[in-house]
Amino acid sequence: MVVGLGNKKGKGDRSLTWWQDSHREIFTQWFKDAALTFKEDSLIVLEEFRCVYPHLTNKSKNAIMD
Repeated sequence: MVVGLGNKKGKGDRSLTWWQDSHREIFTQWFKDAALTFKEDSLIVLEEFRCVYPHLTNKSKNAIMD
């Protein structure tokens, strides 16, 4: 895990430890659903996206037409 991940997500106290603790339960469930066992050294793929067309995030009904 990357140390800056907790800060990028902007939740909790923004630490990596907080992020790991808060996601352990959901990762455990997802692995179980896939008939796997989540372990602390399991590989997790995270994707990061950036908004290419910021005007599409406009909350107006016609955001795409703006």
